[in-house]
Amino acid sequence: MNSSRMNRLEELGRVDAERASTRKGKKNLKAEKIQAHYDSMSEKQLSKEIKLQEKKMLKAAKNMEFEEAAQHRDELKKLKNLLFIGFTGTGLKESSAHEK
Repeated sequence: MNSSRMNRLEELGRVDAERASTRKGKKNLKAEKIQAHYDSMSEKQLSKEIKLQEKKMLKAAKNMEFEEAAQHRDELKKLKNLLFIGFTGTGLKESSAHEK
């Protein structure tokens, strides 16, 4: 393989890595915004959001949209943890490391 072709492949690899990094950064930012929104909710609002997520999850599963249903299931878990035990999931690895 000539050097210009190798350089082009390396450049394409960097571009792909940058795109993946940007997508991951956007996903993390969105997740942080959602979590901040959940943290600001009252118990009544959390209960309503739990019911809404349950409906969305069941609808997605009924329509065989299993990835979407799984995302709603994950959101439900976060909401229920926040409502029932006040735990948002942050610092899980740190706290379990200290328990050992």
